[in-house]
Amino acid sequence: MNIGFDAKRYFHNKSGLGNYSRDLVDSLIQLNPEHDFFLFDKSSKPSSERNKHIVSPNHSAFLWREFGIIKSIKECNIDVYHGLSNELPFGKWPNSIKKVVTIHDVIFKTHPDKYPFMDRLFYDTKTKNALKTADSIIATSQQTLNQMADFYQFDKSKVEIVYQTCAPELWFKKSELEIINFKSQYDLTEPFLLYVSSFNQRKNHLQLIKAFNKFNSQSIKLVFAGQKGDTYQSVIDLIHDLGLNDQIIIIPNFEQDDLPLLYQSAQAFVYPSLTEGFGIPLLEAMVSNLPILASDLPVFREVANRDVLFFDLKSESDLVLKLNQLMEMKPIDYSKHTKQFNKESVSKQIMKIYKQ
Repeated sequence: MNIGFDAKRYFHNKSGLGNYSRDLVDSLIQLNPEHDFFLFDKSSKPSSERNKHIVSPNHSAFLWREFGIIKSIKECNIDVYHGLSNELPFGKWPNSIKKVVTIHDVIFKTHPDKYPFMDRLFYDTKTKNALKTADSIIATSQQTLNQMADFYQFDKSKVEIVYQTCAPELWFKKSELEIINFKSQYDLTEPFLLYVSSFNQRKNHLQLIKAFNKFNSQSIKLVFAGQKGDTYQSVIDLIHDLGLNDQIIIIPNFEQDDLPLLYQSAQAFVYPSLTEGFGIPLLEAMVSNLPILASDLPVFREVANRDVLFFDLKSESDLVLKLNQLMEMKPIDYSKHTKQFNKESVSKQIMKIYKQ
C-alpha cells in the first residue's frame, strides 16, 4: 500500500501539530516496512530512503498544498492520503484514492476571541472541506468529537477516536550522569516545576506566574520551556514586576532532542492551559513519571491517569493550594495507563483505518 501525508507540519512545525505528525509518521514507517510512505511538502528536497519518500512539486508551488497536490498524489499512485492537521486539499479526487483527516480541535470555534477574524474564516473553510471530503475522520479525543458535532454537520459513522502518542525517546529512562550533566548545562541544580508550552494566550502562563508568586517557595523554581509567541513579552514583564527573575527560568526554542532530559530532571509538571484538543505534554509528563497538576478540562480528565491533580481555572487560590499538594507528591508509575498511548498501539489503530 502507498500511503501519503500532508507533511508541512512534519518538516516545519516544532510544536503540537509538528510533534503529532513526526511521532505518528515515524512510528508508522518503522513498524510497517511492507508499505511505502510518501511525505508531500513543497519546501523539501525530493528523496527516497527505503520505504520513506519525500515528494515536492516539479512545477509552480503556488497553492500546491491546497490544490495542485492532487496531481502529485495521483502520480505517486497513492492508495490512502492522510491530512495530519485538520485539512485536505481542495479539488476533484479520483475514487481510487481514499482520504483520511485528523481533526485535533476546533478551538477557533470554542474560543473565537483567541483568533483574528480572517484566521477563523480560513480554519473554518478548511475544516468544512476536510469533513466533507474525508472517507475517514480521526478525532484525537472524545472532547474533540463532541465539539466538532457542536459546530459542523458530518457523517459520524466515519469518525474514529485515536489518541496521540509522543516521541519514542521520552519513554526511556536517561542515566543519572546524563541528567546531572544536563542540569549543570542549564543551571537547573535546584528542584523545579516544569511547564512545556509555546507562549500564547491560551497556554495561560500568566495565571501560573501569579499563583507561583503566592506559593513562592524559595527552594523551588519554575521552568518554562517553549517557543516564543504573542505572550512571551508579557510573561517576561510580569516576572520582572513580581520580582521573580531568580525563581522563574525561561528556556525558549528548546532543543527537541533534550526533551527527555528536561522532563526527567523536573520534580513535577504543571499544565494550566485554558483549552486543548489533546495535550501532548500531559502524556510526556506521564511517561516521565512526574507528579502532575493540570487545569480541570474535560480532555485532560479523559486522557489523564487518576493520580493527576486538577485545579479550578476560575480560582487562583485553588491553584496555589494544589501547587502545595503537588510538591508533596512522589514520582508516579503511570505505565499501565500510558500503554494505550505508545507508538505500537497508536500505529496499529491508524493502520487498521488505512486498510479498511
